[in-house]
Order: sequence, then structure tokens, then C-alpha cells
Amino acid sequence: MDLGLTAKNCLVVAGSKGLGFATAKALVSEGANVAICSRTEANVQQAIAELKQLRGEGSLLGSVADATNPAELAFVITQAEKHFGSIDVLVWNSGGPKGGTAAELSADEFEEAFEAGTSPAIAATQLVLPQMRQNKWGRLLYITTSGVAQPIPGLALSNTSRSALTSYAKTLAAEVAADGVLVNTIMPGRFATDRHHEVIRIQAEKSGTTIEEQEQIALARIPIGRYGDPDEFGAFVAFLASEKAAYMTGGNYAVDGGAIVGMR
Repeated sequence: MDLGLTAKNCLVVAGSKGLGFATAKALVSEGANVAICSRTEANVQQAIAELKQLRGEGSLLGSVADATNPAELAFVITQAEKHFGSIDVLVWNSGGPKGGTAAELSADEFEEAFEAGTSPAIAATQLVLPQMRQNKWGRLLYITTSGVAQPIPGLALSNTSRSALTSYAKTLAAEVAADGVLVNTIMPGRFATDRHHEVIRIQAEKSGTTIEEQEQIALARIPIGRYGDPDEFGAFVAFLASEKAAYMTGGNYAVDGGAIVGMR
């Protein structure tokens, strides 16, 4: 299936590893021009080298930046716009905040989580949105967490801050739909990534169990019976970015192997 992404200009924030990198791979494979950023130069260089192996044509751009820093975030977006001419697709991805329960975390820690994950996503949106509206075409996609629909024990900061981002995206979707800009959020469940292993370790420490025991508990909650392959996630994000998803906006989609309980 041709997703209609050839020569579309995409920016994947935190796109050098994990679900971000899987998304960048999927977009590159569909013929899109892709820019990524990451805090670590070595990770950026490795990711770009791997992306080049997927397709010899098209354009790639890698930037070293901390997307939670307003100046660095603006620099990444400016560089991508200079390189490509405009940004058609923004995929917001960010590392998760530290673990902790709602009762034990301070108000300052909640504020820090918002400043690190939610506020920068809104800032990035405000930088790319005017051009998308002018072009009458754009995709704003935010990678959140399954904790938005079913809070994950011990990850109160993630559950809360990413729920706020989801509400922002839903509100924005109705405001810009008539301009051809589609806005959706994606809730990943358990995927075989470094972030997953970190969460398992935190849960094991908090509960006094072993990592192996926590792995078994996690798998038992996934009806499909396995962790997701990051490439499966990337393929779904690429679909939402595509022409084939032209009637989909304001959605909050779970990619979790059926793990979320109840209606959503």
C-alpha cells in the first residue's frame, strides 16, 4: 500500500532509539524526508547511518538537542525547515519522567514533569502549526502512554503529564481540522525497548520482587501474550501520518496488544 508519504517532510523528536527510531524507520521506508533529534551525538550518528541503509534517495537530517530546552527545540525545528522547506509531519516523542506514586511525589516534581514533557510538545506545535495551516496539510502526532487510559502503578508523573498532553491534542484537533491539519495521540503499551526495561526495574525495586517476576506479571496482562515489536508501532504511526488516514483526527489510539482493560 502506498501511504502517500513520498517527499513529505517529517520531524521525529527523540528519534534515535526505541519507538522514536522505529517511527523514523517506517517513515523513511515510505519515501519521506526525515529529521530526527536526540541529546546524544553518538546516538544521532548511529541512527542516521542505519536510516541511510534503508533507502539511498530522499533526505535525512540529524540534530543533537535537548527538546526540553526551548532554544534547542527551536533550533531543531528551524534547521529542519531550512533543510526541507517546511515540516509536514511532527511526531512528538520524549523520554518518560521518573517513577513514583501520586501520594509520595511533590508538587514541584509534577511541575518538572510538565515542563519536561508537556510544555515542550506544545511549544513545538506552535512553531510548526502556522506553516501547516498555510499549506492546508499537516499531521501532529503525539506519542504518550497507555497510562493515559489506564494509569500505570508507580508512574504517576507519566500518567498525569501525558494525560494533559492528550487533552491538549484533542482540543487542538477540532480547531485546526478545517485547515487540513490532523491531530492524534498514540498510547504505546509494552514494547521491547530500553524504556520498558527501566520500568520493569523500577517496579521490581518498588515491590521487592525480581525483574523476572515483574516480566511475568507484565506478560500476563497482555492478551496477545508478548511484548510489541517497535517496528509494529512505527508502522501504525506512519499510517496516521499518511494520506490514508485523511479522515482520522482527534483520536487517542492504543497500540498495546489488548492490554488496556475496558472501553476507551
